[in-house]
Amino acid sequence: MFKAKLYYQSGQAYAKTDIEKSIFFNNFGALANHQENRKVAFTLFQHAVKLNPANLTARFNLANLYLRYGLIDKAISSFEYLIKFAPEDKELINGLAHAHYLNGDLKRANFYFETLPKQFVPRRGINSTRALVTHLLGDSQKALTILKESKDENSSKINKEYSQVKNFIESEIERVKDEKEAAEKAAAEKKKTDAQPVEQPVPDVKENNK
Repeated sequence: MFKAKLYYQSGQAYAKTDIEKSIFFNNFGALANHQENRKVAFTLFQHAVKLNPANLTARFNLANLYLRYGLIDKAISSFEYLIKFAPEDKELINGLAHAHYLNGDLKRANFYFETLPKQFVPRRGINSTRALVTHLLGDSQKALTILKESKDENSSKINKEYSQVKNFIESEIERVKDEKEAAEKAAAEKKKTDAQPVEQPVPDVKENNK
């Protein structure tokens, strides 16, 4: 935290205009975010945007924190605002897709994911959300392919997430397969039972002759 305080003091001394202060607060917010001090980062990004609404970098950082805090509507609104200025920015498109996924809109999320290049890998390093959306929309094999293509052999953290998502999708594939086989077996048993002749009761001859 010593470096953060030193940076803060330096910024206060040298930043004069609102634009300069906005840049300073965004940079300090990024530092606080890197140190996982999310609340401080959130406040600083908000202040940076307030000082200079045209600071798109601060808006992008704030949008990502909105996602982290579960403020999905604000995140979507922020990403949509930013995309107006950079409609082909891959990180913005990925962020908006992720926000729609968290909002439960799988088709909208998939729409934005599908606009990304096949080779795109987000800064965080893995296409796990894109893979999950594809799986939930019914294409599990494609989801596994997406996941595999974003695997990084040099990152243990990414590969741990890769394994978790991969195992989840594969277990879901097996679950659906087992349920399908059980349903088919039950249907076959019912068909077999329905095909068997029903025994009719034999009339009592003595009773009829009385």
